[in-house]
Amino acid sequence: MRTLLKLVMALTLSAVAFGMLAGGTDPARLAFRALLASVAFGGLVALRFGGPALAVAVFLYGSLALIFADALLLAGIRAPSLLALAALPAIAGWFLGRRAATLVASCAGVATCLVAWLEQAGHIRPDPGGPFDHLLTLAIMLPVSAFVGLHAHRRFLKQLRIARDNAARLEQELAARQATERDLKARNDDLRLVHQLSARVQGIRDADAMMRVAIETIVDVARAEQVTTYLAAPDDLRMRLVASHGFDAEFDRVAESFTLQGSWSEEAFRLGRPLVSADVGAEALYTPEIREALIARGLRGVALLPLSERGTPLGCVALFYRQGIVERFGPGQIESLDAVGRTLSMAIASVRHLQHLLHRARHDSLTGLPNRAVLHETFEAMADRLRAGARPAVMLLDLDRFKEINDTLGHEVGDGLLTAIARRLERTSGPGDTLTCRLGGDEFAVLLRHADSTEAALERAQRIRRALEHPFEVGGMSLKIGASLGLAIYPGDGTDSHQLLRAADVAMYRSKNHGLGVSRYDRTTDTHSADKLSLLAELGDALERGELLLHFQPELETKSGRTACVEALVRWRHPKRGLLPPSEFVPLAETSETIHAFTRAVLGLAMRACRRLRQEGFDCQVAVNLSARNLVDERCVHDIERLLLEHGLASEDIVLELTETAIMHDPDQVAGLLDRLDRRGVGLALDDFGTGYSSLANLKRLPLDFLKIDASFVRDMTVDEQDAIIVRSTITLAHNLGKKVIAEGVEDADAERLLRQMGCDIVQGYHLARPMPLDELIPWLRDSEARRVAPEALATGR
Repeated sequence: MRTLLKLVMALTLSAVAFGMLAGGTDPARLAFRALLASVAFGGLVALRFGGPALAVAVFLYGSLALIFADALLLAGIRAPSLLALAALPAIAGWFLGRRAATLVASCAGVATCLVAWLEQAGHIRPDPGGPFDHLLTLAIMLPVSAFVGLHAHRRFLKQLRIARDNAARLEQELAARQATERDLKARNDDLRLVHQLSARVQGIRDADAMMRVAIETIVDVARAEQVTTYLAAPDDLRMRLVASHGFDAEFDRVAESFTLQGSWSEEAFRLGRPLVSADVGAEALYTPEIREALIARGLRGVALLPLSERGTPLGCVALFYRQGIVERFGPGQIESLDAVGRTLSMAIASVRHLQHLLHRARHDSLTGLPNRAVLHETFEAMADRLRAGARPAVMLLDLDRFKEINDTLGHEVGDGLLTAIARRLERTSGPGDTLTCRLGGDEFAVLLRHADSTEAALERAQRIRRALEHPFEVGGMSLKIGASLGLAIYPGDGTDSHQLLRAADVAMYRSKNHGLGVSRYDRTTDTHSADKLSLLAELGDALERGELLLHFQPELETKSGRTACVEALVRWRHPKRGLLPPSEFVPLAETSETIHAFTRAVLGLAMRACRRLRQEGFDCQVAVNLSARNLVDERCVHDIERLLLEHGLASEDIVLELTETAIMHDPDQVAGLLDRLDRRGVGLALDDFGTGYSSLANLKRLPLDFLKIDASFVRDMTVDEQDAIIVRSTITLAHNLGKKVIAEGVEDADAERLLRQMGCDIVQGYHLARPMPLDELIPWLRDSEARRVAPEALATGR
């Protein structure tokens, strides 16, 4: 456009120059040429500073002015330049719009009428000579108008073509949008059905039932005439038919299962997407028998949906169609089928995962045997049989020497042995009327649903025990292991499975401790009664209420007769049962964490008594017993140090007595704790010596100050030479190791005299003094000291 306008302006200026050279020089002609030059110059200025639109406006209105100037000044209404008037409104309308075209046409019409009237009235006298100016005007206006018209026409044609193309494109887009909307509607319908499928199978906990429920929704989504659903068999090698739709019993028999390997289904699992075929007869991998049955029923099209979880086949769904239907499947329908497959896959995987969790929750992960929960559930399910007179029995079995095998050969061998034992137990106990369970560790339980008699139940238990005595082959080794069994029978030994299991546990420990092999529960020997548990619970409250008290039994030096120590013996002033001896509650405390608070309370009472003795002028030590569980507690030393500081006592004021069994509980840790106490200066005594399993090596390395010979040897040594030899040997051994000897259980003067002859350092027993409260001990100590000092005073003449 810029080039066109520049060309117009150049032609206009050229026309002015030509007119000046060829035409007249009268004032009218000069004025017309001056106006023509002004229009050209004005157009160039407008193009430079205002752009093409302003230049076109200047050209149009300038051309209109030139035409009528020519008519007024030179030629009148018959001027040839008036021929250009017709093009000016068209050009104005094209380039400047409808309003500019209307204005130009109006101006041209009014001006033409005015010029015609002026010429008719004689006010204008056209000059017929000198046609150059008219011809030049036409030479410029007509070609330019034609050029502009052609340009406008081409532009119009172009815009028309663009409009047609846009219309065609819009029509295509509309058609595509409508198709998309139809697909979306179909997809939404399919998704709605898929959501219904998901909702319907959500609460089902059985995969077979799930596939039977889901098949109706599958038919609606897939729009299939016939459908079959399969689940993977337990061996994962075959697919078994679960449900079908649209088929008869004969087809179900043919299609009841197929081998997965080498099948079309295996290909679908490998690709991980649905497979679609318009001609099942052309699929070489399709199971031949099923393929022939489908063709015989006129079914050619097939869509196969693989159901899998992380590549593991779970099942498959096969959809069958008559010829010509599968060919019209679009991407949307394939995606809907895929959504159905994914929904079913997730549902089946969820069910299998839940079943796996339930199985793990109810079975032992190593042996696969049912666990304790199954035993209780099975017993509860026998309610009708119990009312009918059934007498079930529970056998609890604990392996002998299993820990040694596990520690020596490793856990892998131990696990293999447990698995082998589980299999033999199942075979021996029998699958019919028994349930074999693993309770944990090396403990197994056998529930006998009915025992004809106690003797029959004991015989069954003996048979199980004898079966376990035969060697087991594990890891190329022959391992022999025994077992201890406890037997409890309903209803005498318990009215529910929990009571029976507890009773069998008590009987099993009795069998193990006494080497009985098999033991029936005996209520008279049960030390783990509910009454004991209640007493243990009350003991915690007794510590807070301060119901414990101490009695003290003196220990006398054989040479001087001086009271070297008093042993603190705890008692419980029970609000309902009266004064309880330690044998009633100390063993209970030792089986729980209560022992630590209990020991702190006893130590506190003993140190308070020791401070009282110091205030009364007595320098004897106070001995306190420690439990095995105290010796493996790192807080024990800190508690002793804190209590000594709290009561203002020296470490030497206290003697701690511990048994051989306590030392052997964890020799290394006990040795470390005793070393710390010895460095503090606390006295250490080994109580009940001779009844445990101490070795000379332990005696040598432990920092003990005293060996306390058990009363069972001292009591009969005056009449039993063997006991006397043991006591004499112990005294000699202790002295050789640099330790003093305390003999407890001195019941008469003969025993005291014999011990003094053997060189025993300290004696203790009823012959010397019984345990007494502190308020009685203090007067006894004064009398004893007075009796001891009186002979010395007489001998010195005081």
